[in-house]
Amino acid sequence: MLLKFCFNSLFREYGRDFITKIAVPHPLRFIRGLLNYDKSDPGGQHLQEWPGGRTALVGLGFCLKPLEPECLSRRPNHRCYYFEHHLHLAVPDRMPECCRNCGIRIIGLMALKARSSFYIMTSARDILHDIFLPSVQSQKFAYGLFGLCRYSFDPFRIGLSISRIDGSLFAYDAGACQNYRSWRQADIGVKSEQTRFSPKDFETIGTILIRSQRSAAGTQRFIKEGNVFYPEFV
Repeated sequence: MLLKFCFNSLFREYGRDFITKIAVPHPLRFIRGLLNYDKSDPGGQHLQEWPGGRTALVGLGFCLKPLEPECLSRRPNHRCYYFEHHLHLAVPDRMPECCRNCGIRIIGLMALKARSSFYIMTSARDILHDIFLPSVQSQKFAYGLFGLCRYSFDPFRIGLSISRIDGSLFAYDAGACQNYRSWRQADIGVKSEQTRFSPKDFETIGTILIRSQRSAAGTQRFIKEGNVFYPEFV
């Protein structure tokens, strides 16, 4: 499956950028990453303590955004109306209906309280440029907790390994892509299903982040830089 995925992606934007931006300029890291790519952690079993900080990133797919009522920020993008407008600092009755049961909002708040960076994942090319490439160049991110379809696990692990990101992956339990065709459609923003975590994995993610919540002086909020939300205390 991995070989098929790589072959199908080779002549697309992601494949071309992966070769020209990472494999050719960083051949040793590329080779070592390929040799060790299967060492990322499905299910977060090794995470005894989430480190927090800007280099610790929680990443969730845009497909977690609600469909009914529709997300105010719409779906195939890196935006979140709730965090961009700092609605967690407002009175509860100001919360839009679409945000109330949104997995991105709930897990994003846990990430914020754990003083971690937060990212809404869209295309493979954006993930390459927002996460993997900056981490290869300057170790922008060192730790990661990610939600994605299980079909994407192996190629995503390669990116984590080459980037030297200590990552834990959680698979969606419902609405996930099952093959390259559905993955490719989602990669260009065509995704009619809403994904969800299993109750067990949702609880595990919460346990990891809540256990690592850190007290800090001032008010916590996210500030968006590029496509990534970073924790800030004011």
